[in-house]
Amino acid sequence: MNLEQRVAELGKRVAELEKKAQPKDLKLQEKHIRKLISIKEEFERMDINNLINRFNNNLAMSLTEYEIITAVFELCK
Repeated sequence: MNLEQRVAELGKRVAELEKKAQPKDLKLQEKHIRKLISIKEEFERMDINNLINRFNNNLAMSLTEYEIITAVFELCK
């Protein structure tokens, strides 16, 4: 499964969880949303070489520049 497929699958799972969420889960959802926003903002500040290095280090695999840009674009939509 390539990175775009993994990002799409993650998006589907998040949507399913949001549908199942109960009112008591709203604080947890807000926390996750704030975390995603902070990640998005951090990505926006990084240059592409730092971003590639960070992804490769965190995922312990080598990703192409295209895959990383595509994943970040999907996350930032």
